[in-house]
Amino acid sequence: MLVENYTDINIFRPECNHSFDSVNVIASFNADVSPVLPYLNATLGGYAFDAESSTLTLKSSGKLVTIRPRSVAINGLKDEDEVQRVLAWLQREINETYEQRDNLKPAYTSRPLLNVIAILKYLPKTNCRECGEPTCLAFAAKVRDGERGPEDCPPLTAEQRATFAAFLQASGWTALDADLW
Repeated sequence: MLVENYTDINIFRPECNHSFDSVNVIASFNADVSPVLPYLNATLGGYAFDAESSTLTLKSSGKLVTIRPRSVAINGLKDEDEVQRVLAWLQREINETYEQRDNLKPAYTSRPLLNVIAILKYLPKTNCRECGEPTCLAFAAKVRDGERGPEDCPPLTAEQRATFAAFLQASGWTALDADLW
C-alpha cells in the first residue's frame, strides 16, 4: 500500500467568491506518489500530465483533480461528504494502480485534446437544449473537457451514441465517472 492516509486535509471555499456553493480541498499524502503518476495517467486518462514536475491533472464533471508527489488539490466539490468520497476514491485508485503497476504500461504524455468541431460532427446540431446546454457547440466543449459524454445527448440513437463513443475512444478521450466516487 502506497498511501495509507492523508496527513492534512484543508477544505475551503474559493477565495475569489466566498458565496460559492462548492468547496475545494488540498490534502497531503503520507507518501510520495510520484512513482505511480504515469500509471494513473494511463489508467485514468489524465487530462494533463507533466512528467518533469510529476503533476497529473484529471478532469471530470467540472472538477479538476491535480495530483502532485505529496498532495492533491480538488475543486468544485459539493460538500464535505463529497470531499471524503473523492479522497477515498483517489486513495483506492492510487493503491490499486500501484499494486498493478507491473502489469500496466505507463503513459508519460497528456491525453490528446479533441477538436470541438470534430466532436460537433457527431451531434444533431439542432440546439434542442435537451442536454441542458444552450447549444450543441457548448455541449461539444463539455465533451472535450470530459464533463459530458455520448450518453448525455438525448436525441442521439443508440447506434449514433455507439459511433460517437467509438470516435472518442479511438481519439484517446476518457471521462472519469463521477459515480466512482
